[in-house]
Amino acid sequence: MDKALKSYLNWERPRLADAEQRVSNVAQRMPLIVAVLAVVALVMGLFLGVVVTRSITGPLAAAVAHVEAVAAGDISRSVPGEYLERGDEIGLLSKAIQRMGASLRDLTKQINGGIQALQSSSAQLSSHSSQMSGGSREASEKSNAVVSAAEQMTANVISVAAGMEQTSANLKMVTSCTEQMMTRSARSRGTRKRHGASPRRRRARRRGSPNR
Repeated sequence: MDKALKSYLNWERPRLADAEQRVSNVAQRMPLIVAVLAVVALVMGLFLGVVVTRSITGPLAAAVAHVEAVAAGDISRSVPGEYLERGDEIGLLSKAIQRMGASLRDLTKQINGGIQALQSSSAQLSSHSSQMSGGSREASEKSNAVVSAAEQMTANVISVAAGMEQTSANLKMVTSCTEQMMTRSARSRGTRKRHGASPRRRRARRRGSPNR
């Protein structure tokens, strides 16, 4: 039994020595392997970091540029479709910016329509104002003409009234003269009747008396 155990141990001892040697070799190589794996992990981490950073910063830069263009007055630009198709926060942000641009374009169209309507209304109002101004001037001219005609009529009435007063005075004078003449004529007839025939009739009688 002891001989068998000893023979087994003697047979196994070289194998154990080989195993210890392999383990020692691996242990010696382990720092190098760990270093290589660390370098590989670092490189992969840097690569993934660059890819992720570009996938985030690229759409963010495009979104910032789009917003700056809208702030500068250019609302005709649209967000690229590749950003709108994304299902992450970048896609949500791109869709919100796209809706904002569309809303601003609609609002601008409505404002332009309102401005055009206001310009048309202003032109019509200006035309109506010009017509009203022309009508006011014409009415003022007609009013001035009426006032002038009324003043002329008043002057004519005053002149006619003065003429009628003068005519009345003349009529009174003519009436007075006529009455005086009638009075004198009546007195002259009365005097003739008192004194008899006139001298002419007496002379006529005298001339005709010898012929008889």
